[in-house]
Amino acid sequence: MNLADAIAKYAALHNHGHDEAFPTPSPDGNPFAHVYWLAEENNETTHTTTKINLAPLQNIKDKLKAHMSKHHRLGDADTNSGYYNYWKRLLTSVNLTTSNSFWGSTRTNVLQKRNVMKFRTGTLYTQKMAHLYGRATSSSCLLCHQPDSQIHMFSGFQHASIQNMVTERHNIASRLIFKTLNIGDFGGNIIFTDIGSETRMAQQSLVLPAHVANRTLPQWLLPNLSVVELRSCSRPDAICILLVGTKNGHQRDIQASCWDVHLMEVKDCDDTQPEQQLVRATEQHNGLKNALAQQCHKVSLHTILIGVMGTIYRCHTDLPLSKFGLDRCRVRKLALDFKPSFYSIRNKDHKYK
Repeated sequence: MNLADAIAKYAALHNHGHDEAFPTPSPDGNPFAHVYWLAEENNETTHTTTKINLAPLQNIKDKLKAHMSKHHRLGDADTNSGYYNYWKRLLTSVNLTTSNSFWGSTRTNVLQKRNVMKFRTGTLYTQKMAHLYGRATSSSCLLCHQPDSQIHMFSGFQHASIQNMVTERHNIASRLIFKTLNIGDFGGNIIFTDIGSETRMAQQSLVLPAHVANRTLPQWLLPNLSVVELRSCSRPDAICILLVGTKNGHQRDIQASCWDVHLMEVKDCDDTQPEQQLVRATEQHNGLKNALAQQCHKVSLHTILIGVMGTIYRCHTDLPLSKFGLDRCRVRKLALDFKPSFYSIRNKDHKYK
């Protein structure tokens, strides 16, 4: 005890030889002025001033990691690039959960997942990229000799064999929609489809009801048109007719003035620029809509868009499907079924030259 007292007395009288020292308080008397802790800025901006508030991080483990990830997760990525801004714009208009569900899907293999990420980041190897790297003499597609790009690879080929693959991919999605609608509230109101041949439908275990015409518009739908004019009309993927003011009888036996006609068109589109296909669908069926409007109570066009990499849109996929009587669970299940058919189409294996 005497030794401890002696050491304490010596330390009090001499300002050297100490292992620890307590810093003096700040001029305003704050004894903790020398203590620092990590904090996050929460700025409050008004019309004239900006007030900076500091919110201390609760710990320097997961809280610090979350803060750093939020501000630096993009690393040195160029946030002014087209790809970044195109995909950022979609955050408010797409169904994020469904569009990204392929990560946990057992029906999507590693190659397909890799194609999706390459497409989203603009690193999918195309003839255009091969020409940029000096590995090809031309940036044009070797199959159809059109300007090559990612969207051209997945949906823009003009070569006959690839066009058939793209058309069949579209028909597969349309058949999936019809199968779901057929067991729903409006299944009995569908009177026409254009979703491929009977052989292709049989491969998906799909048999059309007797009252549904396929690939050829029924004459009773537009009796004022000749057979030649009827064949020249555009054909949507499905036509649904609801009866206004009556629930009895087949549509062909009811006056056309009681028809509420719904045209359904399925389009695959560039994931980041779906507007182009919306305009194309409207122009494609404008003549048919006008012809039906002259005799029907109401005519509506519902365009269902699906990104070539499986992007599902709230307003252009979920909403049109819900208008055909599908609840949220059925819409989600149907959207998940689209994906395996939309990841597989890719460029033919060939050497760039």
